[in-house]
Amino acid sequence: MWQLDHDIIEEIEWGKGMKMRLCQTHKKKNEIIQIWSSMSKDWKTMYRYDVNTNWKWWKNYAKLYPERHKK
Repeated sequence: MWQLDHDIIEEIEWGKGMKMRLCQTHKKKNEIIQIWSSMSKDWKTMYRYDVNTNWKWWKNYAKLYPERHKK
C-alpha cells in the first residue's frame, strides 16, 4: 500500500505497545490520527475526520490509563 508524506505533530503512548500519533499531510495540510499496528509493524490511519476532538479524547485516555490499570 502507498504511504502519504506527512509531518508528525505529536505522539502518545500508553500500556504495552499502544502508540498513536497526530500527523499533517505535506500538500493539503490535512490532519490525521494514526495508530501503530504491532501485527503488521506499520502505522495505520485511524481518523481522518473530527481529528481535533478525537485527539483530545485519546490524549486524555492515555493520561488516565496508568491510574486506572494499576496492578
